[in-house]
Amino acid sequence: MVQRRHPRRTPLPERDHAEGDLASRTDPAWIQALAAKGFTLNGDGEIAQLQHLVSPLSKRSAQIEANKIARTSWWKQQHPGQEPSHDVLSQIDRWAWASGRPNKPGDLDEEDWAELIHNELLTADPAVRQEHASIDVAGASLADLDVGLLAAKAIVDADARSIGTGGRFSVMDMRAGAIRAIAATGVIAEHAELATLADQVVACTRALTVTLLDDPDVPAHIKSRMATSTAALKAAIANRIEALSMPSVPAPVEEITSIANALDPERVLDNDQTDGASAIAGTTSVIAITGAAGTGKTTMLKVAAATLRRHGQNMIIVAPTKKASSVAGREASSAASSLHQLLHDYGWRWNTGIAGNTEWTRLNVGDIGPTTGQPYRGPHTRIRPGDRIVVDEAGMLDLEAAHALIDIIHRTGATVAVIGDDYQALPVGHSGAMALFRRSAFEKIELTEIHRFRDPEWSDLSTRLRDSSGREESREIAEELERTGHLTHVTTEAEAKAAMVTAWLESSRRAETIALVTATHVEAQQVGEAIQAQRIETGELDTRRFALGQSDQPIYVGDLVQTRRNDNDSGVENRQNGSFGASRRTTSRWLRSTTRLLSDGSHVITRLRIFTLLTPAPSTGFKARLPTAPSSAPTSTLPGSMSASLVGVHEMTPS
Repeated sequence: MVQRRHPRRTPLPERDHAEGDLASRTDPAWIQALAAKGFTLNGDGEIAQLQHLVSPLSKRSAQIEANKIARTSWWKQQHPGQEPSHDVLSQIDRWAWASGRPNKPGDLDEEDWAELIHNELLTADPAVRQEHASIDVAGASLADLDVGLLAAKAIVDADARSIGTGGRFSVMDMRAGAIRAIAATGVIAEHAELATLADQVVACTRALTVTLLDDPDVPAHIKSRMATSTAALKAAIANRIEALSMPSVPAPVEEITSIANALDPERVLDNDQTDGASAIAGTTSVIAITGAAGTGKTTMLKVAAATLRRHGQNMIIVAPTKKASSVAGREASSAASSLHQLLHDYGWRWNTGIAGNTEWTRLNVGDIGPTTGQPYRGPHTRIRPGDRIVVDEAGMLDLEAAHALIDIIHRTGATVAVIGDDYQALPVGHSGAMALFRRSAFEKIELTEIHRFRDPEWSDLSTRLRDSSGREESREIAEELERTGHLTHVTTEAEAKAAMVTAWLESSRRAETIALVTATHVEAQQVGEAIQAQRIETGELDTRRFALGQSDQPIYVGDLVQTRRNDNDSGVENRQNGSFGASRRTTSRWLRSTTRLLSDGSHVITRLRIFTLLTPAPSTGFKARLPTAPSSAPTSTLPGSMSASLVGVHEMTPS
């Protein structure tokens, strides 16, 4: 999907956002004006006495946006091949505001905006009309602030925001971090005093960074710096991988071919798959395998795992998400877990430090766990020398987790294979771990032949898209994508979301799967709610019974839901999809014991029955939400958007 953006809509620099945050939290006139009315600011910079109204107003805004998306999608279905005019869009806007709110005017006058918001606030909480007594406000003193700690917080802020740039940030980013750190202290001072303090903090931050350019006069906006901790971590990982990597012996190709034929006589491994399976099943200490979606990585793992077992050794598959590891583990008949589950099992713990940074520590047997207060008894998962740890979806492997994993490899004598695709989703933390493995790996293999696609033209086009030789070829590929109908042009975000809703509904009617990808969770929620609204209008959902999911989202009978975290006790995985509801007999019996009567006479379900991929297990305390594809996912092959047939039942308690 291609969106034509307005040329004047330029995002504000990070420093401008930080300056606004600082002003809203520290300006004496503003703080005193609030105090005179009995209001104070909390640690997040929100007005403490009004913070409970943020969620209702945000939900109202989200409801309006979802209404707009759903109505636009409906209009396009009624008028195939047409685009709504300005007048139609205005009508849709008015309908979106009025829908679901009785006694609201059908037309919105901009001059009545303040009154409208006032009424929205009173609807959410009538008590806001009450006057509050004035209060005295005492802020933190400038003299009491720890400049060194503020500098550390500023670097943590800049480092966290540099994930998309490989850990690189600019002096302007450092100053923005300093301003945010100052704003969070609760200090109240004039702007000139705060500016001087910000200068002092920025001066201290330089000792916590390394410069990446030799030029002494680098402009402040150039991302020429990196946190010392991140640079040191990258160097440590590179050195430890280099120490691990050494020559060794792959499994014989004849053996790989024989086992592949025994597992599936109808499928023949290509040369790259054969090389990959041979390396994984051999004694090579460090292997890096890359390949696009559909190049047969799972098939390769299945053969390699069978070969390892034949020689009395095991394959342990881990991935950044439990769902991805479970899928690979089932296919390869191997032990599988999320990467962090394995790290935790081997004593690694991670907590938030005083500066807001994530601190990783490793427990030795007998050490007391920082959160449980219980002694660490050692790992449950046995890894022997020569066993193969496979990191699937390794493009999502972050530096900290990679460093801890290498420690486990050193301690156990295991070998490692990282398998993934640099063009797929990046990790939540700093990326670059897979590149470091590939740089030092003794065996490097690239899978190039795509097996999954039924359309050979699309297979070829997707491959060319990955390996464009330059601007001219990229332009040719883009034009071909448009010419072959793979792009949809939109001019606004609302149109983009409406197109996604329409595509989902059409795919659902054809019983086809589809992955919807958004940039943020907020956008994903808006699209999900718009789909829900359309399904309510067509009668696909039963709104007489509902549960409350994440962020109090209403979930109706027939809705598709998605879990939002792992639970090892019941075997439920994060991002597992299911349909809300069951047979009428089961639902009726279950509803009698798990509903709560509200004051208005309606019932709220306090336990949610959800079809999942697993066999029946005890109830879990998961949050659920309407599913759309995960945010920030550049491809539809992100593990969170994988799908599978539903074969069992779980009960989940919405919270």
